[in-house]
Amino acid sequence: MGHSNSRPSNRIVALVCSIAPDSNTPAGSLVQSSVSTQGNDSYFRQTEVVRMSRLSFLVLLLPAALLSAQPSRIELHSLFSTETGTTMQYNILLPHDYDGATDRYPVVYLFRGAVDEWADPMEDASRRGTIKTVYDSLYARKKIGRMILVMPGLSAPATDPEYRFVVNELIPAVDSLYRTVPSRWHRAMDGFSLGGLIVTNLLAGAPQFFCSAGSYDGTLSLFNNALFQNASPPLVYALHQIQLLYHTASVGGNNNGNNVTTFGILNGKGIFNALPSFLLDPSSQHNWYYADLHMSITLPLHWQKMTGAPNMLNAAFTTDLPAQKRSGTVPVQWSRLPYAGPLRTMLFASSDMGNEWHRLGPLADTAASFQWNTAAGPDGTLYRLRLLIAGDTVFCRFESPFFTVDNPGNGAPDLVLLPMPPALTGYIAVPYIAGDAEGDPLQLTFDLSFNGGTTWQRIDAGFVNTGGFILNTAAYPNNNATMVRMSAHDGTVRTEAAAGPYSLSNTRHRFTGLPFVHLSGNSDAEFALLSADPSSVIAGTYTITVRDSGGPKRYLVQNALGQYLVGGATEMDGVTEGPLFNGMRLLVKDHPQPTVRHDSTRWRIGTSPLEGFTSLVDVYLENDTVKAVPLPYDYEIRLAAGIVDTSLGLFGTTPQPLPFTVWNTTLDRKAKCVFVEIDMNGSVSRNDELFIIDADTAGTQRLTWHVQFTGIESAAAPIPGDRFGIRILKPLTRNDMYTFDAAPMSAPDPPSVPGTYALEQNYPNPFNPSTTFRFTLPVREKAEVTVFDLLGRIVAVPLNEFRPAGVTTVSWNAAGHASGVYYYRLRTPSFTSVRPMLLLR
Repeated sequence: MGHSNSRPSNRIVALVCSIAPDSNTPAGSLVQSSVSTQGNDSYFRQTEVVRMSRLSFLVLLLPAALLSAQPSRIELHSLFSTETGTTMQYNILLPHDYDGATDRYPVVYLFRGAVDEWADPMEDASRRGTIKTVYDSLYARKKIGRMILVMPGLSAPATDPEYRFVVNELIPAVDSLYRTVPSRWHRAMDGFSLGGLIVTNLLAGAPQFFCSAGSYDGTLSLFNNALFQNASPPLVYALHQIQLLYHTASVGGNNNGNNVTTFGILNGKGIFNALPSFLLDPSSQHNWYYADLHMSITLPLHWQKMTGAPNMLNAAFTTDLPAQKRSGTVPVQWSRLPYAGPLRTMLFASSDMGNEWHRLGPLADTAASFQWNTAAGPDGTLYRLRLLIAGDTVFCRFESPFFTVDNPGNGAPDLVLLPMPPALTGYIAVPYIAGDAEGDPLQLTFDLSFNGGTTWQRIDAGFVNTGGFILNTAAYPNNNATMVRMSAHDGTVRTEAAAGPYSLSNTRHRFTGLPFVHLSGNSDAEFALLSADPSSVIAGTYTITVRDSGGPKRYLVQNALGQYLVGGATEMDGVTEGPLFNGMRLLVKDHPQPTVRHDSTRWRIGTSPLEGFTSLVDVYLENDTVKAVPLPYDYEIRLAAGIVDTSLGLFGTTPQPLPFTVWNTTLDRKAKCVFVEIDMNGSVSRNDELFIIDADTAGTQRLTWHVQFTGIESAAAPIPGDRFGIRILKPLTRNDMYTFDAAPMSAPDPPSVPGTYALEQNYPNPFNPSTTFRFTLPVREKAEVTVFDLLGRIVAVPLNEFRPAGVTTVSWNAAGHASGVYYYRLRTPSFTSVRPMLLLR
């Protein structure tokens, strides 16, 4: 691990910096990690990422999103250091769409040793990627927002000049060259092995530069514990403000005991590891696989800490922006508490609820006002301003309420689809915001797609703009690819918005004991008949046919009179239900191409222990490649007492007599084969290979399934009369026809009490100022309904009492609370569910 026997110098504390409480914070008090309720929206440009440890599960409510067009990237840069007298290198990971955005991002500094270690997938054999792999995965799953990662190359262990380089040169350079938020509250660090030692030394010598610190299996045997044992009150004060995320390995490294010892000293000063256990995993080792796993846990926690920075200067806009529509040049004014140190003041504007922010200015560091030319941006009803004031140890952020900008000319309407849970059931209110800066009435449309946006179905048009479209999801097919699309038209300009995919998952009544009679064809497709409302089912005999030419494969349904009830359904994935007909829907599981059913490919007659692994194997010749084609036929290899066939002399083999035949059992005909006999014993035995050659539907001979016989050397060979069966799952074709009889279904008696828990979407949503929550309990239980803001702080508890089985409605009046996204949670001893909502004033 590159350990050194020399202990690091104690001079780091004196050489790096001095530590003092913030000038606006009383000595001995703690800076609270909270944000004014007037700044609830996510600071960094992102698709609503929940930023709290207590409610981290809320991120699961958000719809999945694709990565941006420009991916994240790692760049290698150099910086001459006067502290070390050498040119130092660092890798930097820039987030998705960095070049096309204007936002500022938090920064995590990662330490290990050589500059390439975090970015090298070949650091050791255990590694499955790089830190970029970890970052991209977390970002795609909405576990983190966009951030910058900086990975400097340092010695192992680092020297005093290198520590000074980090805090005195690297951090200022990164804040100058890149769009960071240049404050301690948006800066974190983490490290692996000797990198964990670097992190711990920086905690002891420069804690005021960071708000969160992590380590995986840090080599704290080289750390001077006296730095914490004899910590001054200012150092203890600074450490109290830092989130500590320390993991160790359980195998190798021998660092667990040293970490526990160091934290024993910190614990005595009221400073604790924020993770539930030092051991990352019972089998964790001192390698890069587990270091990356550690980062997959700590990066979201760093993100939550960095995006929960407090408004330490009590900044606030003194201009009442929502008081009227804004146009032309608007004087924007703000106030803050006095501060003696250097500050950077930045003002941003967003016209789309905070999805994108554009910097205004430049501003002087002491500025308290700005003349804003609103005509430089588009008209809109969802404007906000954001004020950032940052220093090395203080930070404040404040955002205005929503307001309207309307300059001469006709701007496009605003239309935003708000987040919904990924799984939708029953009646829901699809939340949206639609408005027009000129106040023109809007014509709204609402569409659904059940195939990821390939085709759309118009659901409604011309409805009243309430902010929530009421949708009965049970009226549409259950599936995992539902998309929502809306449009808003002001008579001249149209705006569209789409969201998803979502899954629709509603209760269906399944026809049991219903035989689907296969009249013709050979398909192995599976069918189920479902009904959302049994009382609406029309009994009768129905026929299913297939079309597989002139476009995508589709099935059709006819009644006994020959009338087409389903004219061409393409839903055949076994998950997405087909179109509604006579109160029913079909759920069809087709096989896109012939595939081996391995559990049924075996000896059907005989007890030989030989196994015949069946697959498609291409044959590579000197000047050509023969591609294997998956023919939709079942086969048997039938062993005989004598010679009954001759193999083909293809692929460099010679014809040879065969004591077996290959039989196409689907079409009841003999097939040909190429037999590769390894031991030349004249029978099927271990390591023998067989290539089946058969005619396709056009009569052309094709190379198809390959059988490789395997087993132990002493395995008994099959004997005459044994049969090895090859089972192929076959797709639907135009030759397939099915029929079924749908008998009347009686609707089940409604239960006296509901059988499941349910928390419905609040209504109305968006709301101002009151809304209603509705939930269902299957049994009498104590129920708690709690409202949280985006930082996970409890805003209200509208209900906390025992409730009977059945439906309960609860109202909440949000008077006195700022506009923004909130979450409401239903919690009982047996059930928890959370949903988002929007307060819009």
